[in-house]
Amino acid sequence: MKILVSCLIGSALTSIVYATEIPPSSQGNPILKTQEQEVYVTDKILLQALDKVTGRVITLEAEMNKPIAFGTLRMIPRLCQKAAPEDPPESTAFLEIFETKPNSQEDLIFQGWMFASYPAVSALEHPVYDVWVKECSGSITHSKKLSLPSLTENKTLLSDEMKAFYQGLGEIPEANTASDEQNKS
Repeated sequence: MKILVSCLIGSALTSIVYATEIPPSSQGNPILKTQEQEVYVTDKILLQALDKVTGRVITLEAEMNKPIAFGTLRMIPRLCQKAAPEDPPESTAFLEIFETKPNSQEDLIFQGWMFASYPAVSALEHPVYDVWVKECSGSITHSKKLSLPSLTENKTLLSDEMKAFYQGLGEIPEANTASDEQNKS
């Protein structure tokens, strides 16, 4: 399972790098450039939760830093940000999820980022419940710019396992002959 998640994350990050490539300029380092992407931070979040025992799916709306309950879970959304309208749609949220045990003890069972467009990449793994981000909603509290790295000339060499992974997806990984020659010497 961890290998599959690692491959999916690598695939998603590779897509981001290829999607944000910019031509080299005459100033600065031509190998590594950054491109800024604007994201909007919202004050509310829409989550969907599944109770696997009853088969009930429910949409939950929550405000930032205010706990909401679903079954034995207590979820606290800490940050929700969505992409600018001109970018591909994406909502990402940082969540903390606690489970209340029968002895009234609360255990932290999830803390991290969830992605609306890739719910399986970073999901709550629980025998009874599934929780995922539907979208960031409410009003925009502020915007911020994220800098995404972009490789413009030298691409990182892929291992044989990653080349096989991409070929299995029907993609042909790009080869950089200049980097291949440098590594041989």
